[in-house]
Amino acid sequence: MTTTHKSFTSSITSIILLGVLIFQIGTHLFWLPISAHSGQVAIPWMMNNGYTLFGDLLEQHAPGSSVIAALAQRIVPFEPVVTAQVLNLVLVLGTTLLIYTLARRLSDGDSVTIIASLLIWALWEPVYGNILFYFDSIVGALLLLIVLLWHTLSHNAHRWVAPFAAGLTLGAATLAKQHAYAAVAAFALWLLITRQQRRHHRREWLLYLGGVALLPVLTLIIASSDGTLDNYLYWNWAYNLSGIMPGVAFTGDFLRKILLTNALVPAFMLMALRDFKQRPLGLLIALLWAAGATTIFPRPGEIHVMAHLPLTALMSGLVIGQLRPAFDRANFRQQMMNARIADLTLGGIALSLAVGWLWTGATPYITGPLGRGRIPAYDEFRPLVAQLQALSQPGDTLFILPETDSTPQIHQMSAMLPPQTWIKGWFWYFDAPGIVETLLTEWESAPPDFIVYFPELESAGQPGIEALLMFMREHYEPVAQVDAVVFHGDAVIYRFEE
Repeated sequence: MTTTHKSFTSSITSIILLGVLIFQIGTHLFWLPISAHSGQVAIPWMMNNGYTLFGDLLEQHAPGSSVIAALAQRIVPFEPVVTAQVLNLVLVLGTTLLIYTLARRLSDGDSVTIIASLLIWALWEPVYGNILFYFDSIVGALLLLIVLLWHTLSHNAHRWVAPFAAGLTLGAATLAKQHAYAAVAAFALWLLITRQQRRHHRREWLLYLGGVALLPVLTLIIASSDGTLDNYLYWNWAYNLSGIMPGVAFTGDFLRKILLTNALVPAFMLMALRDFKQRPLGLLIALLWAAGATTIFPRPGEIHVMAHLPLTALMSGLVIGQLRPAFDRANFRQQMMNARIADLTLGGIALSLAVGWLWTGATPYITGPLGRGRIPAYDEFRPLVAQLQALSQPGDTLFILPETDSTPQIHQMSAMLPPQTWIKGWFWYFDAPGIVETLLTEWESAPPDFIVYFPELESAGQPGIEALLMFMREHYEPVAQVDAVVFHGDAVIYRFEE
């Protein structure tokens, strides 16, 4: 390849990168309906208003994204939901840059690989990235970062930095989502396979394990100093491993999507197995992809694909890059004339796959019930919040039955905190030992001034929510109702009566 051609190719890929970044900024801020989530909006807001995560706020998710969002809410002069939007956009754009950098380095600047990786990421990210700054999205970006760090630092004069940096990044990922420990194990397996014969492999292991442990151990120390260590260990680990939260079966539509999305991954796996002695990084990518895919379990959902989607885009781009000769216009006509039945069959499958990709990738852009650029799990509550604010006084407290992933945003929107303990209202939270009893005991002495009740969501909290509903009916009177809240049904506002 001539210097002129290399320069032209680099310019084309840079233009595509810039186009993708501009497209993502526009769509993520003004078009796509990306939902808010309590862990990135309401919980951080409560943390900044005197409540302690794993103290007053009981949550089964890892603390990383909530802590980051809480810090960001203190720093930037935006509403909490806008802060989550900005954090999410930064995460998406950062992941795009990581994919571009890795595709360029691993393909030696091959334009087909780079462009394919970028476009596949841009196509699928809106399909799955439907929650702002979600746990799985952070893990997906960090898994990419690990590959880049290793590729960059392992050839550095200070090679000891590579295993420590990889371990530190993986330790950070475990604070975003507990499933990331699968990636810790995957990286350890890769070290065992590819690095065991090297002179300093023991030092690599120590540095890697030290990096992995650093942030989780620091978190334990902070939780111990806050007096929340027992709750942190229970809700972060014991509860999640107890089986109290039930699993959910795959739906046919979800399975169709992930099979379409990962259609080229098996080809990359075979390439990695064939060439891992020469290019062990391919095996690392494959192992980390498999680890990222564990977040789909035990409750499959589109957002959980985000933990392995960035690696899927990179892997798919690298596979397409290997097919570059097939796209050579000078040979294409001759290749078609000489194609065998097997080649034509594979071509037909590829065409069908492309149609499936484009059809599925277009669905997030269909305008939803809230309109373009609106934020589900937030904007639909505005009429309800206006009614609630008209009835309440500063300092009044609020509880919502049930507190789901969306309804807690009402706390932040109305500036009404819970009276004491706050916990989600899904039935598996209420199934944890002593939770309902703790709430009722606290409410006997300090009941919430208002309760917002969503009758159509009641089944999500049954049977544990029933005792709380009985308390509400005995001590509260309905004072207002907002009909047909989008996605949630009617909302009834109850006020405490002495």
